[in-house]
Amino acid sequence: MVQFWMIDELSPDHQSLIDRLAEEQLEIHHPKAVAPLLSREPNGEPTLVLVNVAFLGADWAGSIRAIQEAIARDGGVLLILGHVRRRREIEARFQPGSFDFVAAPLQAEDVWRHVETHLSLLRLRRELCLQNDRLKQENTRLFEAQQRNAQALKLTAQDIRTRLTVVLGKLSLEGDLYGEQGRDLRRYAETMLRTLQKLEKIEAALEGRIAVENRPVNLSEMLAAHAEEFQTHLDAKQQRLRCELDPDCLTLADPIKVWDVLEPILENAAKFSPVGSEVLLRLKCGEGYFRITVDDAGPGVEHESIEALLRFPGDADGPWKGKAEPINDIGLGLHISWAYARLLGGRLELEKKPKTPGSCFSVTLPRECLPDHLAATGSSFS
Repeated sequence: MVQFWMIDELSPDHQSLIDRLAEEQLEIHHPKAVAPLLSREPNGEPTLVLVNVAFLGADWAGSIRAIQEAIARDGGVLLILGHVRRRREIEARFQPGSFDFVAAPLQAEDVWRHVETHLSLLRLRRELCLQNDRLKQENTRLFEAQQRNAQALKLTAQDIRTRLTVVLGKLSLEGDLYGEQGRDLRRYAETMLRTLQKLEKIEAALEGRIAVENRPVNLSEMLAAHAEEFQTHLDAKQQRLRCELDPDCLTLADPIKVWDVLEPILENAAKFSPVGSEVLLRLKCGEGYFRITVDDAGPGVEHESIEALLRFPGDADGPWKGKAEPINDIGLGLHISWAYARLLGGRLELEKKPKTPGSCFSVTLPRECLPDHLAATGSSFS
């Protein structure tokens, strides 16, 4: 509840003001001196003080300063009543904005307008503080729950990884005894182990536990080299990776992490594109950013945004609702790309392709300018 203190003689106008304030459900105080206000215990409730400077006596400046200090702890507001000629004297001694001056003589209605304005602001401030406290408590609760869940998942993943490693070891030694069935079991175990590794990479990126090591990079040369190596993954389906790269795109970046963003997208493009098709890799180098897009000829996706595409099974109204796809088909690789793009200060987006088949994903990352002595080396580094 907002507290209202009036330090002044009780005139008929003031009594009228107090009567109106009583209807506002305030805690009203009308002492005959400043001392009760100064000696009160702060309770966190906002306070509005109306004081007549003429009522404070010779040491009015000291009293005002003491009042300001007392109510500052609760975020209070000070209204000073005084003759207009006292205004300059008061403003010369106290910081502007630390009080509101109401020039006398005024009718009760004029004083009420000032009081009503500050009451509204105090109540709004109080409500914002309460909401902020509730949000802090909720954030703390969610953070603690997230930490507990993360720790539980981490321990579970470690346990599963240990068991899978044992299974793989035995299958490596004895798999041939079981023929094709043994080889299938080994493939399944390896797939599960890779899935665990992907989940751990996503978790580490989102928690910021992966170090980013920027250095001078020629992105054009780096992507061209990776594209040539990645082409071997496309040969089995007679696919082709075509590159359209802006020349000499120089920046400070972590080349390993940039490729960690792109590789899962390219793997999906190769996986879902038909035999003999083409995957297009583009690099656009702009002022303060660079954008890499991967355009494939697959069946495409129906989702409106990358956020919708990244929802896991079980999410309410998510794209996988009612479906039973195995976990490897829900886009863990895409989650890695999304998490690493965020780690690098960029974003992963799903581009629209209304007239052509396939999907188009773009990665936009910040481009940092190189010092002159490094930029002058041109394409001599990567």
